[in-house]
Amino acid sequence: MKKYLEILPDGNISSEEVHEAAKKILVEKGIQFNEVETGNYDIDSDYLFDEVKKHAISSGKISTAMLQRVFKVGYSRAARLIDMLEDAGIVGEADGARPRKVLIEK
Repeated sequence: MKKYLEILPDGNISSEEVHEAAKKILVEKGIQFNEVETGNYDIDSDYLFDEVKKHAISSGKISTAMLQRVFKVGYSRAARLIDMLEDAGIVGEADGARPRKVLIEK
């Protein structure tokens, strides 16, 4: 863990390099972990997806912060759910800090 923390302060290192360095340290320590793929989410992989979809459609807009408050989830899960909604064609692309528009109606 110390090696991992030593590489974080360097502002010139990319998130991919941090990820790879962390993986290397975990493997060296013999720690088992599962790789998490980004994108290509399986809609069935999160039981909240249907509830989030209903909420988005009923409100007409959705944001990561909104999901965090309403469903009491962390940022990573909320962001993943937003990505899943986008992949499913339910919400549009990000527009800065504004909530995303829902592309389908009730």
